Amino acid sequence: MPDTVRAAIEERIGDRVVQAKTQPGGFSPGLAARLRMRDGRRCFVKAVSERANPDTPDLHRREAEVVAAIPIEAPVPRLLWTYDQDGWVALGFEDIDGHTPAQPWREDELRL
Repeated sequence: MPDTVRAAIEERIGDRVVQAKTQPGGFSPGLAARLRMRDGRRCFVKAVSERANPDTPDLHRREAEVVAAIPIEAPVPRLLWTYDQDGWVALGFEDIDGHTPAQPWREDELRL
């Protein structure tokens, strides 16, 4: 990820990132990471370049539109910000406690 994109992410967060944990198991060729800032706040970030896959940035843009339209009372992480510049699209979400469900899926892990 270019330094300009990293800087833009930190600008939107409003603090310096001190830890990034990659989250495996996604479906896009981009970054999916849980970030922790210097002040202790956390967020989840997805970012992709059109160079990695020319279709994925549009999927991220659409995801941002859909998530922004979900009612506030829905039990989903909130979209905090977006970045869309120079062929890169990044989405910042609330980071929630949890883990990736086991495979095969287990009923007890899938209940809300």
